[in-house]
Amino acid sequence: MVCLAAGLWCTFMRFLTLFAQLCVVLVLALTSGGTAAAVERLAVLEIQGDIPERELNALTDEVRGAVIRRLGSAVQVMTRENMEVMLSDMGIDSSCVSEGACEVETARNLGVDYVVSGSLVALSGKQVATLKLHRTDNGQLLGSERAQADDVLALLDAVDAATGKLVTPLSSNRGPAEKAVQQPVVAKPQPPQPQPTSSGISVSGSAESPNLGKLVCFTGGTFAMGPGRRSVKLSRGWCVMEHEVTQGQWEAMGEKNKSKFSACGADCPVERVSWNDALDFANRVSEAEGLTPVYEGSGAKARCNWDANGYRLLTSAEWEASAEGTSGGWTKENAGKTTHPVCTGARNGHGLCDMLGNVWEFLWDAEFKGGTDPSTQPVTDPRGGPIVGYRSIAGGSWDLPAVPTTHRYNMTPPQWTASHGFRLTRSTGSRTGSGR
Repeated sequence: MVCLAAGLWCTFMRFLTLFAQLCVVLVLALTSGGTAAAVERLAVLEIQGDIPERELNALTDEVRGAVIRRLGSAVQVMTRENMEVMLSDMGIDSSCVSEGACEVETARNLGVDYVVSGSLVALSGKQVATLKLHRTDNGQLLGSERAQADDVLALLDAVDAATGKLVTPLSSNRGPAEKAVQQPVVAKPQPPQPQPTSSGISVSGSAESPNLGKLVCFTGGTFAMGPGRRSVKLSRGWCVMEHEVTQGQWEAMGEKNKSKFSACGADCPVERVSWNDALDFANRVSEAEGLTPVYEGSGAKARCNWDANGYRLLTSAEWEASAEGTSGGWTKENAGKTTHPVCTGARNGHGLCDMLGNVWEFLWDAEFKGGTDPSTQPVTDPRGGPIVGYRSIAGGSWDLPAVPTTHRYNMTPPQWTASHGFRLTRSTGSRTGSGR
């Protein structure tokens, strides 16, 4: 009887221990379940089709942008860079065209919960894009949408609408609490912050270009750059366009206007142009005004003759010094989903328009992650280091919240979207120190 009683007591104690452990598990599940469910991620694989890579990249960017615009912070969206780096490390391609197996497997390797993939074919004289949304854990096809148009340019708008339909269920299936704790993988823009005054850079006057309009000229000098406020010296002055290159200026040089917001008018910034297009345009304007063109080649082969007196893109340092003190602009909060005529918003203290908002502006520099200069960059005339796959852009745009002047994002040289444009500058004076 004693042995039996002891056995029953031991069994009872084991039961209590297991019950206590179960309670702990349940408590942890209840307290962390909301957070776990909220951390859902989505990747957009590269669209595949028999057209130039530049146009495929633009379509993929349109899909990625449409997902972000529709879902906001409801789902984390991987950037192209994050995705390609992870897949490259694993030796996996970032594109798939199959019945779902490849897409789902790629998504699992990325550690995301959803994946959007797409393909492009020509049917009956039209470009037809098919987009699919899969859930990763069970491989379920959640939806498929088709977009078609006469050409790739018109297809961008159709793809935007199709993507919206495709991902709408992901937004409607979430409650307010889930949305509140989710953050996108892409760099989240912050409101513009007041910038300190430069210690040695100031406006020296203005100039006039027959093709680009008014230029605001700056002296060389030293200023505090980037989030870390690193002291940077610019050894010579520069004259920069008062505003972004407009559609009218673009067309006046014989260029075809592919802007999404062409109805906005000749005074609105040109967009749907690439970094390579900007370099070509700069050389055209230089030649038209009897100046020495700055650029040779394009993309990874592009070279800049810093001693030439023609027009070029600003360096990241020149742009930030020019944008000093800027706040406000045409952004997601007030733009109404479109660009606006240049100089219809506030100017900064230097008299420049649209340094923040309207469209992102291409810079010469290789990518600066998060706006922080790599430690290898010189303190005099930093110019982005060696040529790499990405080029920096700055200033934010009509379709995103406001960003600080220190914020940088990136694009590849052939890419173009309706959120990207540029302004030009030219060097003045002689150097006051060494630079690259």
